[in-house]
Amino acid sequence: MPSEPEWLSYEKTVTEIPSTTIVLGGHTFRCTRVPFRGFLRIQKALRVIREDDPYEGLKRLFAAHGVEVPKQARILEVFEAAAALIRLDRIRGVLPFLKDTEEEVNLDSWHYESRRVIVWMDVLAQAYGWTGEQILSMDVDAILCFVQEALVANQLEKEWEHSLSTIAYAHNAKTKKTTYLPLSRPFWMRGVLKEPKKMRIPKSLLPLGVVISLERKGVQT
Repeated sequence: MPSEPEWLSYEKTVTEIPSTTIVLGGHTFRCTRVPFRGFLRIQKALRVIREDDPYEGLKRLFAAHGVEVPKQARILEVFEAAAALIRLDRIRGVLPFLKDTEEEVNLDSWHYESRRVIVWMDVLAQAYGWTGEQILSMDVDAILCFVQEALVANQLEKEWEHSLSTIAYAHNAKTKKTTYLPLSRPFWMRGVLKEPKKMRIPKSLLPLGVVISLERKGVQT
């Protein structure tokens, strides 16, 4: 189970925003954690660093915090400051709906870059009536928590509607019994399968003679 989101800690005040201090070329900058709007800008900057132009990507990363890198800044300072900002703005904890699934992911024909973010904003707008500006001003961790809760509520509502329809029940002519066919859930809502508990068999019930353990011999059953 994921730990409690840091933004939900009751020990912190509402106005307390995580921050860090970076030093570039002898100048000190105090940077606070950016809202969702800034988080998206930083994610785009990281893509530019990985796939296109590292220099331009770093420039965008610092710009998301309103920092202009001084010309006299050393390259090591730049890398250390960039790492500090990435740590500051990272997603803290991974919610179940963000985890990779074992199912093959097929992109829709209408898919486009950054569509996932737009889907999240659409989910929040429909569930809570928030505007785009309100969503972009929130912390990314809070957004992800609200998105998951909205997705869970939507799924449970679909399951309730499914249970009221005739297609949710299959009739067996031989046994004359009706079986409920539950609506399938997303992978992340199915729970985690636990290993079966090992049980000790009483000695009186064990077979006579020499017992050969296939498990110890490395035989797969």
